[in-house]
Formats: sequence, C-alpha cells, structure tokens
Amino acid sequence: MNTKIFLIIPAIPSFLPFFWRLFWHGLGEPVGLLSDTAIGLAVFLLAIASPRLVRFFLLLLWSLFQAGSQELYAAMQRLPSWQDLQYLADPSFIGNSAAGMHLAYPFFTAMLVLGAIVSGLVRVRRPRRATLVLGAVTVALLLGAQGYLSRQLYDRSIAARFNPLHWFISDAAATSLLPKEAELTVADLPPSLRRLDPSGTSLLAGHGKARNVLIIALEGIPGLYLPDIRKALDVPAGPYQMEGLAAATTDATLVPDFVAHSHQTIRGLYSMLCGDYSKFSYDMSKAFELQFNPQRARECLPAQMAAGGWGTHYLQAAGLAFMGKDQVMPNVGFQQVHGNEWFTEPDPYPFMWGKTDPVFFRGARQYIAGLQARDKPWLLTLLTVGTHQPYAVPDDIVAKYPNRMIATVAILDQAVADFLKGIRADGVLDDTLVLITSDESHGDDIGEWASSWGLMAILAPEGKDLPRIKEGGYGLVDVEASVLDYLGLPA
Repeated sequence: MNTKIFLIIPAIPSFLPFFWRLFWHGLGEPVGLLSDTAIGLAVFLLAIASPRLVRFFLLLLWSLFQAGSQELYAAMQRLPSWQDLQYLADPSFIGNSAAGMHLAYPFFTAMLVLGAIVSGLVRVRRPRRATLVLGAVTVALLLGAQGYLSRQLYDRSIAARFNPLHWFISDAAATSLLPKEAELTVADLPPSLRRLDPSGTSLLAGHGKARNVLIIALEGIPGLYLPDIRKALDVPAGPYQMEGLAAATTDATLVPDFVAHSHQTIRGLYSMLCGDYSKFSYDMSKAFELQFNPQRARECLPAQMAAGGWGTHYLQAAGLAFMGKDQVMPNVGFQQVHGNEWFTEPDPYPFMWGKTDPVFFRGARQYIAGLQARDKPWLLTLLTVGTHQPYAVPDDIVAKYPNRMIATVAILDQAVADFLKGIRADGVLDDTLVLITSDESHGDDIGEWASSWGLMAILAPEGKDLPRIKEGGYGLVDVEASVLDYLGLPA
C-alpha cells in the first residue's frame, strides 16, 4: 500500500483539537482555530519527519497533553500553565485525580490516544526537505497571524485564543525569558491592600452575640450556584442551582461580589485564615512560609482566637498530608486538626480523595455536638472534598445531570442543607456565627472571571438586623478581620 496514504493516521491526533473546537464552537473562536492549526501542523511535521518510535512517543505525549488540558478546563475553566508541572511529581495527586478514569470527554481522549498508537505501527514516508521548509514557513505565518489577532481580541478568554500547548509554551517563555519586573514589597501596595480600614459603618451596635465561629469551606463552589447571589449580580442561571442550600439560608446575609483569590486550596485557606493575599504565582505558598515566621503565624485567626480562650478545631474530608495541612493548620493556631482518618462511618461508595460530602457533614454535626457539650467557646473550620475532580458520585446519579461535576454539586447541596438544618435544630445557630464560603472556584464557561467568583453566606444570631444582600466587593482576605471585629477582638 502507498505509504502516503498513511499520512492520514498521524494527521488525526495532530489536527483533532482543531476539529474538536470547530465542533463545539463553530467559527466563533477563529483565533483559537488558528492556534490549533499552527501547533497541530508543527506536531504533524515533526511526527512524519521522525523515526517510527520517536513519532509514537511524540504523538502520545501530544495526545495526553491535549486530553489532560481538556479535562482541566472542564474541571477548573482554565488551561494548564508551566507551574502545574509540580503536580506531576505528586503521586497521590495523579493517582487520586485519575482514579476511575471518569473523563469529561472520553471520546476525544480515546481518538487522540488511538491515533497516536496506530501512528507508531504504520510506516510513513518522510517528506522532502522542501516540504518541511514550506510547512515550517506556514506554521510561522499562522502563528504570526494568531499573535496579531490575539492582541486585537485580548478581551477574549485564553482558551478561546490558544491551543493548550501554545499557551503552555507562551506562558513558560514569558515567565523565564522576558525581563523580570522589579520585586514589589508591601510598601508598594496601595494603602487599601496594606492595612485594615475599620472606619466603615458597623452593621452591629458593638460586637456580635455569638460565642462560637463555624467556617464551612465548600470545595470549588462559585457564587453562581446560589440563586439570590446570581440574581443580585444579574447573571444568567448556571448549570445548576443549589436550591437546598438556598432554602437553608433564607435568613442569611449574602455577599454576591465575593472573590476567591487563588486556584489552590491551601492558598485559599491561607487568605481566609490569615487575612492576607496569597502569591499571584505558584512559588512556595505563604502558608508554608509561616513555618519560618512564627510571629506572623500568631497573627492568623485560629492563633488569635486560641490566645483569647477559644478552642480551635480544623476538620476536613480529605487526608491531611496533601498540601501539608498536617503541618500548616497547627502552625496557624488550630489546636485540634483532623482529616478523613477521624471519621468512622463507611462511605456508600468509595472516593479516592477522602470522605463523601454526606458522610463528612454527618460526622461534622457529631463533632459540633461534642464541642457544644464543653463549657468553652470554639472555632471550627470545615473543608469538603467531594466536588474535587474526579468527583465523589456514583455513576447512576451522574446520568441525571449534565456532567459528573454538577452531579457532585447536587450531592453537596443536599448534604450541606441537611447539615445546616440539623445544627439549627440542635440549637447551634443560637450562639454561633456561621460563614459558608469556598476555598476556590471551579469557574464556569460564562467567563474567565467566574474562576475567581467565591461564595459567602453569613448566618448570625443577629440575622434579622443584618441586610439580606451586602453590597460592595469583598473576598477571602476579609474573613479574618470580619470575624475578629464581630467578636470584639483587636485585628
């Protein structure tokens, strides 16, 4: 058989991202189509110019990168950056994330990988040098056109303008090759980001009535899912509405314009508990740096409350070792720190990261009952994990929802609603300030900004005296100062 015919086989994985974008978006993302074509052509030329074994590994790496990028975008609405390489060195992250192979786009992944495998089995005639030169010139022209149009349409999302590999290389090059900007210090920040501003009008006359504080961090949940928050910002309905949580918080104060500052749980928790912005990079998290700065660690919310006589507790559904929370949480002042090993109730279905949300919240209610039995005020921070990819949900429930992620949001909605109803019936809300928030946001395709849209709902004994909708822009960085102010403690 003419080996020229076999050129079609390596072309399939090389140009599949182009046709995949065309299938989903038509001609609505022309800059992205240019990027897919240019990078796909470059990969295709390298593949057919390489020996069979090299071609196989080249196309397999390309296929895995493109498939992984689509899965990341489905989970977090962003493309990979070079800093994400750190996760490849973490076997627990790779193993847990890939467990069960619950892919958002299994057909896309299968076509890519199958094309790469078959390409390594067939013989392809290597092109002449003139053909490679012409192809290289074409790639350069396409990249030039893409770069020009991308700058003109900078308001479009990165995913709409770049093939994932193109963005990955561009991001890495910009970080490592471009001249470094001068390092900024705290003194370079505007005053509003350098110090607390307690001059605003207090919502309460004096400090609050609650003696306990409960912070509930829902893994990856954006404000989009709470109907009244969405309506307050005039945002169209998302893929799911958390009607259970909405019904359990009809007397809560909602903060629609609420920012989750980072795409990583440990960084979101640091902002929340230590009243500081996390780094806008993937350098070592400030949460880990606190181990070398005990004075700063003592300024975090749990440490200040522990010094003031509160019992401070941290309970999460996942194991503590990932992201070093077994070290970070005691360091910021939590006296009791527990992960999934604390729970005794078996899960109805296994989940790699830890406890499913219903089991977690039933355990959390028991934990709170133990705290209430003591004659000591307390701070408890809860962190769920069920809505973390690959998502804690059985397959029979997934079929009822648009995708696996939304199915887990529905499970979380029911679990947290039952939990709030339960602790309300237990009398916990009579003397407890409850903040329902999120560590980060998994975003939505309404726009890239949704990846920074956090959640904040506040239940307080003074609920009737507080507004239903709190206007103004706030974020995780404001949680510590707000809690200290409510309790009448110095910030």
